[in-house]
Amino acid sequence: MSARLEEVVVRTNSREPQQFLPKRGQSVFDCSRGLLRIELLLVQARTGQPREAAKAAQEVIAFAPKHPGKLFQAACGLALCAPAVTSDPLKSPPTNDQVPKSDYANQALAALRQAVASGFKDTKALETNPDLELLRSLDGYKQFLSQVAKR
Repeated sequence: MSARLEEVVVRTNSREPQQFLPKRGQSVFDCSRGLLRIELLLVQARTGQPREAAKAAQEVIAFAPKHPGKLFQAACGLALCAPAVTSDPLKSPPTNDQVPKSDYANQALAALRQAVASGFKDTKALETNPDLELLRSLDGYKQFLSQVAKR
């Protein structure tokens, strides 16, 4: 994790950014229940670092598998990763370890399903959150929204 990204995240957080920094010997999740990690994964996703953001999102999902808010944020980060992967070789030469765009979208949808199963009820956020824009074009997402609306 780069020091510059940590600095950006700390500056964007609330009045007392020190509360979000881990103490010596603590993991990021020991510190303010993973808020720093969530903010960092969103920054990474928005700054063209999909692999790092997706890894962080999976860590959040593993750490908080029943926390609807954290799962929703992880899904937003994963959805933001998909546009960073392009099929245009002039913009982004393919690498052997490049994750297909659809994998990020599928992971995001799975995290949203897990969030809803854990109690996430904000259908307005599912319909309007700009981080989820890419998912709205997927048939699976439309079916998912109709299932959530029936609850």
